[in-house]
Amino acid sequence: MDNDMTRDVEIARMTLEICLDAKPGETVLIVTRGAIMHYARAVSLAAAELGADPIIMVLDEYLSGGFKQGRVLKAFAAALEQADMAVSVGWCVSFGTLLGEPEKNDHWLTGRERAIYLMCAKGKPMAEWNATAEELGRIRPRTMALLEMLESTQQVHVTAPAGTDFRFGLGERSAMHPILAIAPLYGEVAITPAHGSESGSIVVDMATQMGVRPRDELDREPLRIVVQDGLVADCTGDPGQVKRFEEYVASGDPPARNIDEVGIVTTTVKSNDQWWRDGCHFTETLHIAPGNKSLRSEVVHGARHMDGQISRPTVALDGNVIMKDGKFVHERLV
Repeated sequence: MDNDMTRDVEIARMTLEICLDAKPGETVLIVTRGAIMHYARAVSLAAAELGADPIIMVLDEYLSGGFKQGRVLKAFAAALEQADMAVSVGWCVSFGTLLGEPEKNDHWLTGRERAIYLMCAKGKPMAEWNATAEELGRIRPRTMALLEMLESTQQVHVTAPAGTDFRFGLGERSAMHPILAIAPLYGEVAITPAHGSESGSIVVDMATQMGVRPRDELDREPLRIVVQDGLVADCTGDPGQVKRFEEYVASGDPPARNIDEVGIVTTTVKSNDQWWRDGCHFTETLHIAPGNKSLRSEVVHGARHMDGQISRPTVALDGNVIMKDGKFVHERLV
């Protein structure tokens, strides 16, 4: 086994143990594309080391054929039902989509099922990740502790050095979801604020999704989004980015003026930041997403959804600071 494969198997084994609690005799279903078969093989070898039974499904031909024609892969559904756990290598495809239930993709992101999307990709080798089992093992407990704290919170206040000063309420009209299936480097609590409670300024000084503020335009003036009574009321900043944001909002039906999500990133593993192509979901950040979600409690993402990343946030729950300048300071979260 070459050095890169040895490290990949080590990372894959930590992933199976920490994120899926894999045990001897259990079955691991691995789905992949041929271009990243190396990583699927690493997961398979790691599963065998643990005494589990791996099976690999290569989906290239299906994804370019029957999948595009709308056919559900019944063999995958049957294999998933029989397997004890599943790994989509490199986020080959979302589990809900493969099952013909794309509306349930958000559920598969929560980690409530024993199914994960392994964070690897061609050109971004796992062997280069600088992560220990201890660091990876803290992500889930930290996420679940924050989720528990939010369940008894009435108001959240987010500030940041670039100028963000944003408040929103929780309670019966809100929802919180763990995001733990993007493994093993990532964790998040995705919050749906109580609609109508959101107010203040969101200053996006880092990247956004949807091409509004791409990561190669971060030298431009940040986007300043004003929210009143739960709806986007104004946006200022770089003229080109403001124009794109206005076009994004108008592209939704209804317009993407709601605050779909406030995502508090719970990983502290810096290697996480190398994986996200959109420039969002980095450590020591928080993202707020204008969108048009209508199912406020059931999903994270609306049909239109744009994460906007904020650096070095300070977060207070009912006045108690749990994160300062992007670092967790509450004893349950450090």
